[in-house]
Amino acid sequence: MRIEPRQHCERFGNVQINGLQRVIELDAGAAAPAAELGDGEDIVVPAEALAAAEKETAIIIACMNEEYPTIEGVLSGVPHDCLVIVVSNSDRPGRGRGVVDRYAAEVRMLEAFGARAHRSVIAVHQADPGVAAAFREAGMPELVDAAGDGLVYRGKGEAMIIGMAVAAFTGRKYVGFVDADNFVPGSVTEYCKVFAAGLHSARSPYAMVRISWNSKPKVRGGRLFFDKKGRSSRVVNEWLNRLLQEYTGYGTDLIVTGNAGEHAMTTELGLQLRLARGYAIEPYELINILERFGCGGAITDSDTDSGHDSDSDMEVCAPPTPPQTPPQLQTRSTQPRQQQHQCRPTPAPTNLVEIMQIETRNPHFHDTTKGEEHVQDMQLQGLNALYHSPVAPAALRARLLRHMVEHLGLEPGRAPPRERTYPPLAAALDFGVFFDVLTSEAASLRQIGLGAEVDVLLADRCATGRRSQRRRRRPGRSEAGARRGDRDDQESPRSSSDGWYDNMRVKKILALAAATTAVPFTPNPARVLAGRQSETPARFACTSASWPPTTIGQPNVPQAPSAELESMLSEVSAANIEKTIVKLASFGTRHTLSSQDPGGARGIGPARAWIRSEFQRYADAGDGRLAVETVGYVQEPDGGRIPFPTRIDDVVATLRGTEPDGRRLYVVSGHYDSRASDPLDYESDAPGADDDASGVAVSLELARIMSQPTYPRPRASIAFVAVAGEEQGLYGAQYLAQRYANASINVEGMFTNDIIGSPRADDGVTEDPHTIRLFAQGLPPLGVENATARERRLTIGGENDTPARNLARLVKEVAENEATGMNVSVVYRLDRYLRGGDHRPFLEAGFPAARFTEPHEDYAHQHQDVRVDPQTGKQYGDLPEFCDFEYVARVARVNGAALWSLANSAGAPRNVRVNTTALSNDSTFYWDPPVGGEEAVDGYEVVFRATNAPFWTDVIDVGLVNEVTVDLSKDNVVFGIRTRTLAAAGLAQAPEGYRTVVIATAWDDNYVLQAAAPAQSGSAVILSSLKNTPEQRWYLKDGSTKLQLANTTLCLDAGTGRNNGSPLTVRECVDGQPSQNWVYNAEGQIVLDQAGPQLCADLYFGSVRDNTPIVIWQCIAGDKNHLWSAADVTV
Repeated sequence: MRIEPRQHCERFGNVQINGLQRVIELDAGAAAPAAELGDGEDIVVPAEALAAAEKETAIIIACMNEEYPTIEGVLSGVPHDCLVIVVSNSDRPGRGRGVVDRYAAEVRMLEAFGARAHRSVIAVHQADPGVAAAFREAGMPELVDAAGDGLVYRGKGEAMIIGMAVAAFTGRKYVGFVDADNFVPGSVTEYCKVFAAGLHSARSPYAMVRISWNSKPKVRGGRLFFDKKGRSSRVVNEWLNRLLQEYTGYGTDLIVTGNAGEHAMTTELGLQLRLARGYAIEPYELINILERFGCGGAITDSDTDSGHDSDSDMEVCAPPTPPQTPPQLQTRSTQPRQQQHQCRPTPAPTNLVEIMQIETRNPHFHDTTKGEEHVQDMQLQGLNALYHSPVAPAALRARLLRHMVEHLGLEPGRAPPRERTYPPLAAALDFGVFFDVLTSEAASLRQIGLGAEVDVLLADRCATGRRSQRRRRRPGRSEAGARRGDRDDQESPRSSSDGWYDNMRVKKILALAAATTAVPFTPNPARVLAGRQSETPARFACTSASWPPTTIGQPNVPQAPSAELESMLSEVSAANIEKTIVKLASFGTRHTLSSQDPGGARGIGPARAWIRSEFQRYADAGDGRLAVETVGYVQEPDGGRIPFPTRIDDVVATLRGTEPDGRRLYVVSGHYDSRASDPLDYESDAPGADDDASGVAVSLELARIMSQPTYPRPRASIAFVAVAGEEQGLYGAQYLAQRYANASINVEGMFTNDIIGSPRADDGVTEDPHTIRLFAQGLPPLGVENATARERRLTIGGENDTPARNLARLVKEVAENEATGMNVSVVYRLDRYLRGGDHRPFLEAGFPAARFTEPHEDYAHQHQDVRVDPQTGKQYGDLPEFCDFEYVARVARVNGAALWSLANSAGAPRNVRVNTTALSNDSTFYWDPPVGGEEAVDGYEVVFRATNAPFWTDVIDVGLVNEVTVDLSKDNVVFGIRTRTLAAAGLAQAPEGYRTVVIATAWDDNYVLQAAAPAQSGSAVILSSLKNTPEQRWYLKDGSTKLQLANTTLCLDAGTGRNNGSPLTVRECVDGQPSQNWVYNAEGQIVLDQAGPQLCADLYFGSVRDNTPIVIWQCIAGDKNHLWSAADVTV
């Protein structure tokens, strides 16, 4: 597909609204370049990229009493690989116009469509009592008409919310919305293709595509009219553009999709938005994005605020000061229209919300029987939402009110009604409870074309929640509690599946990116000029490594494993590894060309079936976090080691992390095929114990341990893999690497374990039982490095700082410890001479990858027929008796330490650059946050080493910045930037001048202040028994201070209604915010620092028990309800 370039846009804080772009070509051809080009050039998205995006898309269709042929036409237009979710509000007996069950007829139609088209469809009825129960019990009772029929409100917006909640389970990256009354199937196809193209080309994980129709034909009096815009869109667009004009200072028609029923967004963005009822939902999406992020607000977990409903004074961007002044949108430019900046396709901030408006070629032809009353209702709902938005200035509201009175029938003297809005799904909904109640109680739920697999699919992809929590009502989310935003429950939806959240700590994660790109740079706010004197560490590789002399930084020391990781590594069982190796050897041969029959006793087929059954056994014993699949293809004869068509199958068990699918993946593999002396001999015994049942045993053992529900899920996903076809040409690994690349899966690291079964050399005496080699390539494969990177490397070096070598450096830092009992010997080569491994295809696909291999190799036990030499009596063949199972277990621990550290990191910084615009003896760097943003980043570290030193020797903690200058010349050392990650347990160092404390009531020092879990903006502050959890730890400085929740950006906040008994909450910290300025005085009172009466943090009615609210109260000297003691917490 070819789309016009972004000609102009407007930027409001972290929101970018692109002007209208037209579709130029529906099909740009197979040879189209797979890249977005520069200013003035078209955006071209190849068919392969469209197909990949469609596989990641769920299309939600809200349906109410449409004609069946019309619905069938809409379904036929949705691309085949998209998942279809139908949310029906059609008549059923007892609900609607008659006794006919239209939904039952719709289901029959959907089943027939799914069967004939081999499509996947999920359908549910909006008025199903089970759907209402699911939302009530999962923490969103706002959607339910409790005063009426007790069912979900009957509106289009509510149907879209249901669809989005269901789509979130499926792990789809994108959600799209298509009206059910589209009469032209080709239009639907184009809409979905535009969704895929726009979201694929977006530069931010928070993106939205809104459709502007080429025309909207209508039939009147037997004649066909081609209106450009709908009757409602004309009005809503005009007023949304007037809102923008208030901030830009010039007229604009930028927004042309105010009522875009056909639109799509990244699931990440959808789950973060507040959504509105009925027909207000489409314009309110734009309004809420401007409210939340148009003032520079960033999307983070703590930013989601479900504690407001439509009757509350919403907190947007930042609290207004003074109160009557609305928050101001941050505009990038106030220049006249013709001088607007171009929307350059440069890397965007990861928290940018990008809104694309794209005009299609097909007309939007739909039901025209809806009269003016319907259109007026749509206009009113959209304009009501705008009128009550805090970003709407008073002058605009006055003009809007006059328009609504004069043209839309609003009664003079009355304010427009507030539209009902709902909290973000990500903040309010306990997805685990929702899924359990929905699947058990929603009788209308239909899973078509997925069969029994859908329960596994949804459970595996569910972002939060465990099946064991079924039907658990959250005590802090009653209807009233939901409106107030109270969170009195001690257990949160997030902590229910992400155990690391309950016991946070800070540890260093060594995710590195080389600092080499030369670009212009502006002055730097963070400059590190001096530090402590450090002695040269004894571990330097050579005597010259102590040069250049420097006084900055600290010695870089290895990372010790957490208690959680130590527990995992202690579970690695040599006995299990032995059973795996012996079992795989028992299949006689596992040659790729051998028998594929899974029910046989000999050959690769039964071996593959056994490996899959083992992975599945671990998955079945868990809570759905481990998904097992067999993927493969038929390899045609290659003129070499594949003489006839041969099935190549890989067995993959993916441990799904808490991050969205595809954001980050780490892979560990071994190959399960084997060979004898002749590479084409698939009949002789080839037990393949060392090569490579040992590597498969590592994948199986780590999958068994890490998938256990007793451990938290990692942030990133981990794939435990057994590949085939290695001995015949790395075919299985090549297929898997390309499969991940084609699906745009971000593989940030891959390890292959190949020949790791014994530390003993071929002389039978020499051995090194506590060393494993790790091969890491220097120069990248041909085709991976672009011309710019190649030229830079030739100019300044960098061949020793490829992603593969930095991956190896990380392994050495995190896996050489007492828990593994191993030394990691990094070898700066792709592989051994005359050998190759499964890491190579991953490197060729552009992924960092490295190979583990034993320190000494006995070639009599590799690639040999099983035999005894009659002359010497020497035994040949790769038999289990020559394996050291304890050694393999230690290698497994090395892999486990590396994988768990990587998967729980925040990821590597991106686009690390060094300023080379002028000659200088210092070095300035800047970088972008990791792919997932900075939610998990506790800070950054600059590491460096001499150019001839193999590993990082020194480190500088620079804090949570994206720019830094260090007083050390870039000419003399190699630099890197790495994240310091907020991980599974522990504390970050408190800011300078602060101490980390728990704050106990004077009544009982076993009860302390706590932010109700999960700690996020708007969480209530309560009393809780001392548990030493992250929500109970605060940063405190005696005297005037903020009281900040440790390891977060949340501060104790008194709000605006400061009357006796007003509850305290935590909110995003804002410098100078009056409601966050406190004094911890000598008496032990926590006093709000303000003019007028002194107000203290008060234990409500002196009730010393869990969940007692902490409120504001006029200070009374000596009142124990106002007295608190701060006890230091050891970091």
